[in-house]
Amino acid sequence: MSLEIVALFILYVTIFYYFALMKWEIEKLLTEFKSIDYGIIYPSTYLEICRYPYSRFEEICSRILSYFFNPDNEHGLKDLFLKSFFGLNTIKINNPTTPTNFKNIKVRTEENAEGKRLDVIILSEEFIIGIENKITANLYNPLPIYNALIEKHPQNIKYKIVLSVKKIVDINELQLMQNAGFVNILYIELIDEIRNNIGKYISNQNQHSTYILNDFIKTMENMSNNNYLNNENDNFFIKNSSLISDLVQKNDDFHSRLSNLRCNRYNELVSEMIIKTKDENWWVYQCYGIGINKFGEVKDIGIECVYEFEYNEHRNPNENALGKFLIYVTAWNDNVWNDYKEKITCNLEVIKKQNEAKKDGHKTTILYATIFDNDTDKIISTLYDGYTLIANSLNK
Repeated sequence: MSLEIVALFILYVTIFYYFALMKWEIEKLLTEFKSIDYGIIYPSTYLEICRYPYSRFEEICSRILSYFFNPDNEHGLKDLFLKSFFGLNTIKINNPTTPTNFKNIKVRTEENAEGKRLDVIILSEEFIIGIENKITANLYNPLPIYNALIEKHPQNIKYKIVLSVKKIVDINELQLMQNAGFVNILYIELIDEIRNNIGKYISNQNQHSTYILNDFIKTMENMSNNNYLNNENDNFFIKNSSLISDLVQKNDDFHSRLSNLRCNRYNELVSEMIIKTKDENWWVYQCYGIGINKFGEVKDIGIECVYEFEYNEHRNPNENALGKFLIYVTAWNDNVWNDYKEKITCNLEVIKKQNEAKKDGHKTTILYATIFDNDTDKIISTLYDGYTLIANSLNK
């Protein structure tokens, strides 16, 4: 055996092994995908529906925080947010002195700090709270500059907070916080404390503000509970990213080939039907299907046909990759259908018992025939019978 033959044999075996392995990987991927439980899909919150780009979304959340942190605003919840904030274990550990004077509170957003912007700053005669708000972005902000801004204020009790949806775990971000004297508080921690305390404030709350608060809380909970990123189901896509991309590309290639195949087939069938019926009114519509909607002077009624791909494990796809061929009697106009439906349905009485007329806007269709085998003679013969039936019905 020559070296060339051996090399060719090895090449064939390698190619066969490659495709067999890929087929196995794809089948394994699809099996795993089918096993994913996406659970209950909850309706979107108002904030989620109106989502701005993430940088603006953080700004909007900061404004909502500033509204509720100010006890003098019209929400009626008074010092709920402040009491809840000071009730957090993280706050108690880092500063055991709990403020009690919540008078003359001022809350500002986008506080200038050497040209940078601290998201929220809360001022009283007794304390100052600086909050850097992190919803989705990494912590890259100039915390030392924000620290200097906070330290310039005369209040004895100072809090420097990174309020985030996700716990800060990156070592560089943790070091940045530590060097600037900031501590990390999670939204879910603040929300839990608010829920624990809100019962005392319900009688005073403003109904409109309560709706805003509930929507804001639900939005933050959704994001905190991994409904957006890095939940267990998302890990499936992260882990299989390369294989999924390959599968999607091959699926796109398949449908592109299928579309070209159908387009060529439609053109062949129309050419055959023009010859068979001696009628030039047959058409192909954007490679989606074929039909005829003009019989003499009568327009907007006739036949339309499409291939519909349907996998059947009992049929060999190689026999008919195009799918089943559906033939419909169709009226594209209500008036035309009303004028001729009695004549049409009279001749279609046998199939009408199984296939009632279906409405879609001004369009009415009746399934005339389904052909599973891509047999040109059978398709042409069935189309011709349908064409003759309609032509005779319209000429009566």
